[in-house]
Amino acid sequence: MDIESIISTGRCSLSEGEVKTLLKENGIHTTDFHIVQSEEEIDKLKIKYPVIAKVHSPDILHKTDVGGIFPDIKDVFGLTKAFRE
Repeated sequence: MDIESIISTGRCSLSEGEVKTLLKENGIHTTDFHIVQSEEEIDKLKIKYPVIAKVHSPDILHKTDVGGIFPDIKDVFGLTKAFRE
């Protein structure tokens, strides 16, 4: 990830995914993450449950403020439900 290109956009913050990518690229352990943009992508994920789903948007910095965190998802059905919400 090129931090200079992110800074050049004028943004004042990084997304959670960008932060985690930077951490991993610099040898700092963090949790795994996947960004999905459709329900079809959920079925293709190779993940272990339970998981936490979070809204991913450059317009939403504080996910809890908008009810954008879905903890303790136990299976693909729960993840699909969270995605729809």
